[in-house]
Amino acid sequence: MHDHRHPSRAPTGRAAVVLSALALLGLLAFASGTSAAPLAGAIFTTTPDGTIVNENVRYEDKRDVYLDGGPPPNAPAWAAGLPDGIYVFQVTDPSGKFLLSEDPAKCRLVRVAGGVIVERVSPASLGLTSTWTRNGTTFPCHIDDNPPHPTDPGVRGASGRHDTNVDADHGHDAGAIVVQLMPFGTTPNPGGVYKAWLTPLATYQAKGGNLGTVPSKLPTGQQRPHRCPDFCAAADPGFGPPHDQAKTDNFKVRAAFVPPEITVRKFHDLDGDGVWDSGEPEIGLDQCVDPGTGALIDCPGGWPYEFTEPVNGSTVTNTFFTPHTHLAAVPGTYTACEAHLTGWVQSASYRDGVAVAGPSQCVSVTVAGTSGERHEIVFGNFRPGEKNGRKLNAETGAAVAGWAVHLFGTTNLGAAVHLTTTTDATGFYRFTGLAPGSYTVCEESRFGWTQVTPSSGADCTTHTDAGTFSPAPIGYAFSLTSGQIHEGNDFVNQPPQGCTPGFWKTHSKYGPATGDHWPPTGFDPDQLVSSVFSRAGSAPYASLGSATLLQGLAFQGGSDLVGKAEILLRAAIATVLNAAHPDVSYPYTVAQIQTWVNAALDSQDEAAIVTLAGQLDAANNLGCPIGGPTD
Repeated sequence: MHDHRHPSRAPTGRAAVVLSALALLGLLAFASGTSAAPLAGAIFTTTPDGTIVNENVRYEDKRDVYLDGGPPPNAPAWAAGLPDGIYVFQVTDPSGKFLLSEDPAKCRLVRVAGGVIVERVSPASLGLTSTWTRNGTTFPCHIDDNPPHPTDPGVRGASGRHDTNVDADHGHDAGAIVVQLMPFGTTPNPGGVYKAWLTPLATYQAKGGNLGTVPSKLPTGQQRPHRCPDFCAAADPGFGPPHDQAKTDNFKVRAAFVPPEITVRKFHDLDGDGVWDSGEPEIGLDQCVDPGTGALIDCPGGWPYEFTEPVNGSTVTNTFFTPHTHLAAVPGTYTACEAHLTGWVQSASYRDGVAVAGPSQCVSVTVAGTSGERHEIVFGNFRPGEKNGRKLNAETGAAVAGWAVHLFGTTNLGAAVHLTTTTDATGFYRFTGLAPGSYTVCEESRFGWTQVTPSSGADCTTHTDAGTFSPAPIGYAFSLTSGQIHEGNDFVNQPPQGCTPGFWKTHSKYGPATGDHWPPTGFDPDQLVSSVFSRAGSAPYASLGSATLLQGLAFQGGSDLVGKAEILLRAAIATVLNAAHPDVSYPYTVAQIQTWVNAALDSQDEAAIVTLAGQLDAANNLGCPIGGPTD
């Protein structure tokens, strides 16, 4: 194996000057209080060949633990990796209180390009020596054990001096490598848990980190609450808080104590009831999402969340993607906060199987630190659905705009829903943002219009919105699941129709127009007016009641009471013929017309008689669907 550096990176005085300048710029930014965006990407511990990523492997030997970096596990293929640049890594106990890395930071430098680790940086390329000394013994920073990189099969470096191997997980094309974390001391943590760290070089130096400082073993009295089995030093200030520019990952080496774990999961709540039902997919395993758009995509693509854990009196927060299991070896509070993705609504949050009210975007668990302790945080989300349809004129097939449509229902979480809309210029109605649930859509009832479609379905007569809405009798009932679009439920209505007295006068068995349209009505032109309107058979209207219906259609009217009664009866005869004809969609029934006309005649109120005559005449001029003149 060999040192991974470019030929142009020979140690020069100029390189040292550049390094000092970069450190000064970082220090100025740090001191001024300006803050950069949280560090993208993630790091993981892996096996010497880089094939197993972040699976909390219980390594047999500390020399088996290698550093890997790039996009977080379960992230989409295009997710951001680490920003390009030079980084420092270290190993500590899980609290971050004790530095376990034995060599100076100059030996623990890597370069990132294209989001992944591509080079172990030689101290010489930065104008620093490539050896270090403790207790009179000098050690090399790096030893690449045989067989040489990059053709080695991924066996561990026996010397434990930051051996490098090809990262089989990223592939040869990416040029990625994995770097051995050794040498580092044994963790004082009872569960054998360690924490790996990575931070940009500029950040490390801005916080006071010194690349050349050789870690000094802590006196036994300062090793609390647990003594270090072999070597540990005070925490490196270059990795101190804030930790938004650091990436961490816990790992463990064989131990009888089983450290606590926290698993964070996400499910697609298809029915929106806040319960993870059988068959509902897990995000990151069964289904995957694009964090940018919220769209479902081919896997990988877990749901992003921020995970905050306690570290040496402070906290560190990193981004992960579901599902993910965290080692939680330090007692304290751990918090997972799911991201809000476009087009999704949270419906559930659980802590160890118990629902967290809200639901809550952030869920915390308290870790006691007992062996075998397990915790689980679960989030559930659904995608809002839609209901749409059209409003059409049964006679012409044309769209009807401005027609009110109401939606009533209950979500699967038990929330009542009532929404209203009106049809647009194309007759289209649409309800969006609907949670999974059961719903009914009802159209408004309008004078004279007859509902044709639907002819059967949901009963809308009870959906009156406390008397403010008059529904047509039949609507559509439907259920929605997550993201479902329910469409095609059209309302079709026949507009009101009516034929004039002139039409009925000329289209009887006596002509003169072709076609007798009286028979379907059940009335005959020779019937007396009084047989239809009983009040016309007595004074002062007896002369009118003795006329036939055909003669009544020729009444001319006048200015006195009887003359005004003629006007009413002429219109009324046409209205009963319209109401009785099966092919005319008339807004009134025969019984209604008879009641109104008899009452008006009986009142002998000329104003009331004229008003009713005008109402009936308007209905007789709505348009005759059976042909003929409309005079």
